[in-house]
This record gives sequence, structure tokens and C-alpha cells, in this order.
Amino acid sequence: MIVPSAIPGIIPIVLYNGEIPWKVPNDIRETILMPEPVSRFIPSVPYLLIDELRLSVHHLMEVRNLAACLFGLEQSSGPLELFELGARLNRWMQTDPNLDSMRRDFLFFSKIH
Repeated sequence: MIVPSAIPGIIPIVLYNGEIPWKVPNDIRETILMPEPVSRFIPSVPYLLIDELRLSVHHLMEVRNLAACLFGLEQSSGPLELFELGARLNRWMQTDPNLDSMRRDFLFFSKIH
């Protein structure tokens, strides 16, 4: 049963791409300091951590997973790997007309960097 005033489920996600592994507690409640009288109002919000640099994504790029491709761009070890990944991403995006505007954005980005 759907309640008219209900909102859809919300999943907080942290995308992290730092060199040092993420060590922050997985619930923001544990990171907020409040004095005792009001500490009961601290929200408990657990989140899903996606630690991009420690995520194995190379096998996912063949299944046309855009997020995996973007994480792969960040994990690339050099210009050749970056070029190959960009070419693979471009070939995939050419097969879907809905991705044309995103393809143009990637092309523009690659020309200015």
C-alpha cells in the first residue's frame, strides 16, 4: 500500500576517490558532536560507501556500465590506458542515441584537458 504523503526510499551514497582509504564511520550519527541535552536529535543516517580507487571495475566496463567506466577513468594508470578506456566508452555511447549529449560533453572535456 502506498501512502500519498510518503516519499520514495532514499539511499545516501558517498563516492570517495581519495588516495588514503576511507576511515570515517558509516553512519553520520557517529561523526556529529552535540552537547548531551540535544544529542538525542542527532540523525542516524547510514550510507553506502563507494571507494572508487579500491573498487575493481575493469571487468564491468564490458557490460556497458557507465559508473564503472567513470571509475575506470579515475583509476587509469597512464595516458595509453586512459585513451583505450575513452575509445571503449565512446564506441559504447555511439550505440545509444540517448547518450549523444553525454558523448559531446566527454569530447568537449577531452579537448580542453
